Amino acid sequence: MPSVADLLLLQNSIKRDPTGYSDEFALQWRHYEACLSLLELSPDNPPPDLVPTLGLVAQVASQYPAQTATFVPRLSALLESRADALNAEVRLAATRALILQRSRRLLTSTALLPLLFRLLRVPDKTLRALVFRHVVADLKAAKKGSRDVSLARAAQGFMYVAVRDEHEGAARRAVGLLAEMWRRRIWRDARTVDVVASAVDHPSPRVVEAALRFFAGADADKAEGEEDSDDEPEKSRVAAPTREEIYSAHHKGTLSTKKKKQRKIKRALASVKRAERREQ
Repeated sequence: MPSVADLLLLQNSIKRDPTGYSDEFALQWRHYEACLSLLELSPDNPPPDLVPTLGLVAQVASQYPAQTATFVPRLSALLESRADALNAEVRLAATRALILQRSRRLLTSTALLPLLFRLLRVPDKTLRALVFRHVVADLKAAKKGSRDVSLARAAQGFMYVAVRDEHEGAARRAVGLLAEMWRRRIWRDARTVDVVASAVDHPSPRVVEAALRFFAGADADKAEGEEDSDDEPEKSRVAAPTREEIYSAHHKGTLSTKKKKQRKIKRALASVKRAERREQ
């Protein structure tokens, strides 16, 4: 069994001369596939050399696209079906491997994001932090390119499902992702407000609280923006509903009064959208 140092040396050699080291890679690829098959049978008992071998394959898969065509689909399927049962080190290594393929354009965001959102369910703080950082960084990078509109809409669609997830942790973390996107000024549109607003219907008080904190922060950001805009002509600005209004519309009063308040919230959100269109 090669040592970690041997695998790192092979990795560097392959990057310099993939053709010359194709036989050595083929040997490691077969070993990786054998390890993965064992892991699929016993996800909580990984082969001891799986993680370093996985790391090698992830680093050089782009050099052998035909040979490694099953790498991303098989690894994705494993995380999709067995993430909770996997050893934490293997689960983290597999997620990092897929993120690396995404950074090298071997995997699209729209293919990877749904899986990452599902990984937010896993009780693994290190994994969730990795997912959070990648999603924010990937969508921020997309905003700078032509992919922004279509990817943003697709990602917001995934998040709309995520914030309504029955799993409290996943829903709350999805709201947290949206709040971070807003805080970093990556997403500042009415659709983002719509998605977070949908979380106030969640049965978990913690998810509702997270959504209300978003609106409180959004209001504060808007107020700061207004104070800094001394050189702009004065005009009335359409504000998103406050957290008190959102909460009241869904949790206070009779059924008829709540419906009336909810209609008011919808009209306010529609006004935000119209204001954005006028500014574009």
